[in-house]
Amino acid sequence: IGGSKPKVATPPVVNKIVQYKQQNPTIFAWEIRDRLVEEGVCDRENTPSVSSINRILRNKAAERAAQYAMIERERQQLASIYGFHPWPASICDSSVPWSCHSMPHLEEYPVHEYERRGLEPPSEMSIITTPESGSSQEEPSQ
Repeated sequence: IGGSKPKVATPPVVNKIVQYKQQNPTIFAWEIRDRLVEEGVCDRENTPSVSSINRILRNKAAERAAQYAMIERERQQLASIYGFHPWPASICDSSVPWSCHSMPHLEEYPVHEYERRGLEPPSEMSIITTPESGSSQEEPSQ
């Protein structure tokens, strides 16, 4: 009932397996197994089986998918809270008002953004009028 074989998928071996797959996404598990032996990562007696290699790759893919899902949930949560996408799908897209080039720091939000969210601007802010638009904006006071 399991546990009778010594563990051959040590962290360095797992890292090599993942590295081989990243370098060549179409590589087969049996090719990875052969390469582990050829490069001296493992010897013939302690090389992971093909099914073990496939399991390692499935688990790593599932970990990456879970990380992506978590990041996506956080992105959506931030978008719902702040009303914008902090890192848009098309990053640095000039048609997106809050792209990476125009991402304001908290103290750079215009007054209307605070009002729209029902918030008070930070006390260290002062209202200024921009010469080109004549509209007031928040700017940190010195």
